[in-house]
Amino acid sequence: MTYSIKEVDVSRIYLANNNPRHDPIENEPEIIQYLITHEKIKPLARHIANAGHTSPLERIAVIAHPKVKNAYITAEGNRRICALKLLADPDKADTEANKRYFRSLSLLMANPPGKLDAVVFSNIQAARPWMSLRHEGEQGGVGTRPWIPKQTARFNAQGDNAQKPNIQASL
Repeated sequence: MTYSIKEVDVSRIYLANNNPRHDPIENEPEIIQYLITHEKIKPLARHIANAGHTSPLERIAVIAHPKVKNAYITAEGNRRICALKLLADPDKADTEANKRYFRSLSLLMANPPGKLDAVVFSNIQAARPWMSLRHEGEQGGVGTRPWIPKQTARFNAQGDNAQKPNIQASL
């Protein structure tokens, strides 16, 4: 097996500077600035703050940091880790307005998650097939397959907070 599940301290996870979401970026403050500006970190952080945690259906994936002992680099979950870092330390934000925004969100959380269950891969190559399944579409049925509108409507019609409860009559 090329991976294990381990509880990892968020403060020991570094954002990947060579992430597919952006061209290589040398340092974490610049990565944070890029992600805030281009990758919708603010709504993600708001959702995490309101929920009190990240989605329990999705784990972060990391690899060991090559230079920092007992530290990791994200393989999967750069956006989520960025949001968690900003909730834990709003002063990491790039502008005063963004710092105020993340401070207001951090007040919604009694305890921002300090530790997460993470999938620790032996190296980035071991993580790539799993990342591909998540990010590169259906791939003949083995990758993540989005719902079609009818399936979304069925889902939204179920449960205590059903949206459009009469929708199934038209399906």
